[in-house]
Amino acid sequence: MLDANIVKQLESYVALLEGDVVLTLSVGDDETSLKLKSFVEEVAALSPRITVVSETLSRTPSFAIGDTGIVFAKNSLRS
Repeated sequence: MLDANIVKQLESYVALLEGDVVLTLSVGDDETSLKLKSFVEEVAALSPRITVVSETLSRTPSFAIGDTGIVFAKNSLRS
């Protein structure tokens, strides 16, 4: 999913992580959910410090980073 240049940039960034990061993933069986799951798992594979857990969040599909309170979700207003 991610091109080689993006992966290389992310590898440089995640190498600097000083603590563990938990990505909480909330997905369904639809195509958008499967794409999001693939993306999140690809990012998590870049570092042993990044783990993915599945949970039902307020919006699906979406993911949250740790307990920072930041949640990323598809804008429901877009087509």
